Amino acid sequence: ARPSSPRHIVKIGEAWVTEPPTRIETILGSCLGIILVWRERPIYGLAHVLLPDSGDDRLRPSRYADTAPQYLLDQMGVPPDQYRQVRAVLAGGAGMFDTEQTRDVGLSNQRAVRKALRRAGVRVLGTDVGGSHARRMAVDTRTGVATSIRLDTSEVTKWKLFH
Repeated sequence: ARPSSPRHIVKIGEAWVTEPPTRIETILGSCLGIILVWRERPIYGLAHVLLPDSGDDRLRPSRYADTAPQYLLDQMGVPPDQYRQVRAVLAGGAGMFDTEQTRDVGLSNQRAVRKALRRAGVRVLGTDVGGSHARRMAVDTRTGVATSIRLDTSEVTKWKLFH
């Protein structure tokens, strides 16, 4: 039997950066999960974004969609001239309670994260966003495979983050 990897659960508003062989994961509803991989190293980061706009809050950048991507890049130690070597996958952003407010938060989180990633030159490899269901998002840094699993149907979306 293959030994299991160390595992870290990323909580709401947190970010975690690691190297192989750690598995990082989070549970998402209307929040948005961002996984970044710097393929040159490889170094991985996962942020659990709660809200779209940081406003005046400079103390918790991993909590907000407009600041979490840059925070992850900084924590990963990626120099700006290497941002184009970083890849991203996104999951979550659901309208969990089917109210206008939760739909707006999920969609606003997606827009703000995409804008921040585009500004940095980070390419998004794939997404599993929207809908009305929770997801478990994870990345196994040993294999470079990220997954998003719908908690209502167990449907799995996978991305190979590098070859």
